[in-house]
Amino acid sequence: MIIQGEFCFGWKLMRKFLNNFPLHTFLFIFLISLFLFAHNYGQVEIFMMKRTLVVGSAISLLLFAILYFFIRNRVKSGIISTLLLLLLFNYGVLYDMLENLYFSGYWPFKNIHRYLTGSTILAFILIIYIIQKRVKTGFKINYFLNILVLLLILFNITKIVYLKSKLVTTPLANNDKVTSVITTDSLPNLYFIILDGYANQHILKEQYNYDNSEFMGFLKNKRFFIADSSIANYYSTPPSLAATLNMEYLPVLSGAQIRALVLNNKILSVLKNNGYTLYNLQSGYSVTNGFSQIDSTIVINGPNEFERGILKFTIFRLDDLLGMIQHLRLKSQFEKLTDVANIKNNKKFTFVHIVAPHPPFVFNSKGEHVYNDKHSDNSWEPKKNYIEQLKYVNKKVEPFISQIIKNDPSGIIILQSDHGPWIQSKNEKEVFEARSMILNAVRYPGINNSTFKKSASSVNTFRFFIKQYIDSTFKLLKDSAAGKEYILQNRLFIDRVK
Repeated sequence: MIIQGEFCFGWKLMRKFLNNFPLHTFLFIFLISLFLFAHNYGQVEIFMMKRTLVVGSAISLLLFAILYFFIRNRVKSGIISTLLLLLLFNYGVLYDMLENLYFSGYWPFKNIHRYLTGSTILAFILIIYIIQKRVKTGFKINYFLNILVLLLILFNITKIVYLKSKLVTTPLANNDKVTSVITTDSLPNLYFIILDGYANQHILKEQYNYDNSEFMGFLKNKRFFIADSSIANYYSTPPSLAATLNMEYLPVLSGAQIRALVLNNKILSVLKNNGYTLYNLQSGYSVTNGFSQIDSTIVINGPNEFERGILKFTIFRLDDLLGMIQHLRLKSQFEKLTDVANIKNNKKFTFVHIVAPHPPFVFNSKGEHVYNDKHSDNSWEPKKNYIEQLKYVNKKVEPFISQIIKNDPSGIIILQSDHGPWIQSKNEKEVFEARSMILNAVRYPGINNSTFKKSASSVNTFRFFIKQYIDSTFKLLKDSAAGKEYILQNRLFIDRVK
């Protein structure tokens, strides 16, 4: 009886607290963060949430304080704050919905931001008016919101725990073992540079009417071999890099398993075992952030991928019109290239993933910030904007490569794209070739360029290095468009050929 009485007393206190205190306002950012983390589990890391939670909590507190200053009612201020935050954090969701309706012919207005912004402001005013003028105490609403937010937080935590228990990285069927270990400093430095979405030179000429011979000439003058018929093994960044860095074709894997293979890959293990110091220039994208064996990461400015995901759903989606966030990230990467080239160390591996000329298109060929109608990660048109950004990438990569060669003339440089661009065409073959054919240029001082194949598959990129410098028994694999069946079923591919 005493226990029952204590329980009832405790429940009454809890109920009173949930009635009178707007806990939901201060837990809202935790709910949104946990939801996004669970929804993208395996693609983002828990540490990426830190700034979101700090800044989001500060915004929630500031909003509540401002409303309380004018309303002088804790419960109503909390309810209004939470509803306003909900509206702000669903702006991007509503935008995506209206955009889909527009392209499906069910929404007549092209300038979606204009109408959605106006509707959001009107909704703000209505929420404040209704809660302030039509709600007497708000205790029941406050209690409901508290219970709802707490249950949703518990649900998402449970989901994350479940996903973690189910995440098993399927090992690749790899019987090839690197048997040699080189303990001296005789191994050359190795630079691996990924230009995301950079088109093969044939595709640039055929589909974009652009002659990239000036950049190709620069590479040839620097004694690069250009595998001008090279193809990616897979046709999006995660599986393409997973295959390249693990030197294997992939079985059918989940997105989380593929990302795990990228971040904990075989070539880094081989290099580490052979005494290499591993460096990474931050890309801002989770797929190449957080390598498990990297010794040092050069940090760039701008939000990480988790933060960009949060911002995409919020009122900051208005950045579609400006591209400020994407411009900040890419500009910072270009500025840090000098730091990368000047790293002083022997026996080093340097990984650089530049997410360009991949959209969004935020630079013209002169490096000026441009403002387009759309700054989506999958908006590959208009083609002239792609070429403008590609030209600027060329201008930044050329001095970067020149500086590497000046500082380290015997260093090996591998310059690749992970996949090509999406183009709009009714011809399936044209769309497939544009996406699958890649830039693949390698500089191996002291090795005759006739050793390389023009159709070299990127799965052999590091197999060749190991065979030449570490273990002569290590085998090359047969070049293959291993992931072709996946691209043919990809929604973006299907949309392109409608």
